[in-house]
Formats: sequence, structure tokens, C-alpha cells
Amino acid sequence: MHLFTSSEGNLSLTEVDTFNDFSIVEANNIKLQGLASTELKAIAVPDEDNHYWLGIDAVIAMYAGDGPSLWLVMLDGMQESAEPYAYIDRANNRVKSHLANKQ
Repeated sequence: MHLFTSSEGNLSLTEVDTFNDFSIVEANNIKLQGLASTELKAIAVPDEDNHYWLGIDAVIAMYAGDGPSLWLVMLDGMQESAEPYAYIDRANNRVKSHLANKQ
């Protein structure tokens, strides 16, 4: 799953059924550091090494696909798998994601 930030600063979820990789992808390989869109700043907190903490509720709100109940079950499974690696912050309801290069 990818949180895609367009060159206009719009956010959307892509590859919503891929639960083994959650990353932030920017249009045109523009580096996010210091250039994050206002919308991304509203749901993300920068962390070290090109990682960001994203509000899980904000990610869920962006889902626009079919079968939201099944998708939520799969998302919860992704969170459970990522939690031992410190990519889930249950206290603050956040998931950590990395900035990936779009191919």
C-alpha cells in the first residue's frame, strides 16, 4: 500500500490491497524532506531516516475501494505484523511509513 502525494499536494492511497509494504510515494521523485504538502503534514509526523508517523484513522479515511470491512481486517493484520518491529504506535494510533522512490 502506498500513500501517494501528487505534485499538487493531494494525498491518495494506491495499491490498497498490498499489505506487506506501506510507504509514502511522491510524484516525480521529489524528495519529501522540507517539501511535504500541507495535507501530509496534517496526518504525518517526521521521524528519522526518511520515516514518518501517520495517523491510522487518516489512512483509513482515504480508503475508497470495495469491501471496506475486509480491508479493515487486513489492515489490522498488517498492523499486528508490524508492531514487533516498532512500526505501530498503539498509544497514539499511528503507523510508521518510509519515503520510497517511485519507479
